[in-house]
Amino acid sequence: MRMFKNALLTAGLAAIVAPAFAGVEWMTDLEAAKAKAATENKAVLVDFTGSDWCGWCIKLKKEVFDTPAFEQYAADKFVAVEIDVPQNAAKVGGEEQLLKNQALCEQFGVEGFPTILVLTPAGQVAGGFSGGASMESVVADLDAALANVKLLSEADALQGVQKAQALLKVYDSLPEGITAATSLRDEIAALDPDNVTGIQDSIKAENQRKEVLAKVQSLAESDYAAAISVIDEAIATALPENLVYFQAVKLELIQTDIFVALGKVQTLQDVETIKQRLLNEFVPALPEADQAEVKAQIEQEFADPAAVLKQVMDSQRPHEPQPQAPELSEEEQAALLDLQKKLQECGEDTDAMLKIVDEALPKATPAQTQYLTPLKMMILMQKSQTLLMAAETVEDVEAARAVSVQAVELLPESDKEEAMRSIQQTFADPQGLLEMVRLMRESQAPAVE
Repeated sequence: MRMFKNALLTAGLAAIVAPAFAGVEWMTDLEAAKAKAATENKAVLVDFTGSDWCGWCIKLKKEVFDTPAFEQYAADKFVAVEIDVPQNAAKVGGEEQLLKNQALCEQFGVEGFPTILVLTPAGQVAGGFSGGASMESVVADLDAALANVKLLSEADALQGVQKAQALLKVYDSLPEGITAATSLRDEIAALDPDNVTGIQDSIKAENQRKEVLAKVQSLAESDYAAAISVIDEAIATALPENLVYFQAVKLELIQTDIFVALGKVQTLQDVETIKQRLLNEFVPALPEADQAEVKAQIEQEFADPAAVLKQVMDSQRPHEPQPQAPELSEEEQAALLDLQKKLQECGEDTDAMLKIVDEALPKATPAQTQYLTPLKMMILMQKSQTLLMAAETVEDVEAARAVSVQAVELLPESDKEEAMRSIQQTFADPQGLLEMVRLMRESQAPAVE
């Protein structure tokens, strides 16, 4: 009898506790999720993911979505739906469903993973974020999106310009890169033909950027002079909102063209030509406040033309073939294959990869070490590139540089000096490099329709 009472007590406690820790149910049918959200008066949380290949997706799911803290936060606010685009179609039930999920990605303008969108039950985009994120930043982004869901609901009761103004508050608050917001922008424009909100000016500016950037990209790889001519014309006719943007594009074009030419120099006269191009083309394209400092840097770096020529010629010289790595025993090969599988499971998480390699190196045989050391160097360079492309501050750029230096330390002594010079040249102007990275991100982002 006591055992039976204990069982009843345990079951009763479980019934009381379970609702507080109930997991978020991740649906896979967006239309069904929208219908359920309408019934339950919730928003729709959509996770566009690549569950078996995207490291940031796996990390976000493990460290945020699958945690009790997130489940407690989200359970009464969202109907969650996962739109998975895996490499293995069987994970979503086959090719047909995979194609449907890919079509949804196109419909919502998703080009990077993970992308998280918050929708109203009617399917309007209210907010979201992309990339990896912490629990704190996820909650902040989702709370902002929920506030927009409320604003969108309130806007439904309005008409004409009043509704356009209400919708504009939502549109202006949406994170950069949520291209599905174009339907909201178009709705605002239709409600406001007299441009009271200024949305028509925004559309004109966006269309001008899109048109000019398409022309520049089509020319840049084959004819920099023509691309620069296009951007000069764009600067002369730029809408006020676009002037700084077009000037930054021109600066990047000039710099890229000159540094490609620098890599091909053969004579001292070629080096002098590069110097003059930097002084006469690159410097004048800079903001006036920066010109004197950059000019002085160029004069200093080209003070010894012979040294510049030698550095470039050394970089052009084919590297001597490296000694062939020793043959591995079957046992050594099996251990490396097992390590490779572990690395693949890390997705794009370079810190996790480095931890695996660092744990393997002390126990590695000499033959295995000759494989693991270059592998670690490649992972470090991948981490440096990831840090640099995500940089938001000069400190972030310096962090990327520090990781590159770690990688160089793993090179043979004969290659270290040249590699270190390359790093010093790349990171010589952290602020300028940061601006270039920001420009590259902006130029690679999907244009707003």
